[in-house]
Amino acid sequence: METSEKILNALKINKPVQIENREWWFKGRIIQENNHPFLPRFISFRDSNGSYLTEVHGSFKDAVKYCKEHPNLEPKNIPSDYL
Repeated sequence: METSEKILNALKINKPVQIENREWWFKGRIIQENNHPFLPRFISFRDSNGSYLTEVHGSFKDAVKYCKEHPNLEPKNIPSDYL
């Protein structure tokens, strides 16, 4: 299977895939849960080399919704690369 075909198949996944403790891959974005009182509860960012823009979310549900609305169509990795 070609890389582009693997990416398209990964982007069709309808729920986040846990790749680390408190970290998920969804629609080409990484969602992280922070457990620190001075940091936002959830953040998400593009899975790419030049990704410096981070989005802040109040809940996991909000982070998932944002990822659905703003997918990264050219991710650096797919979930199986992390597992």
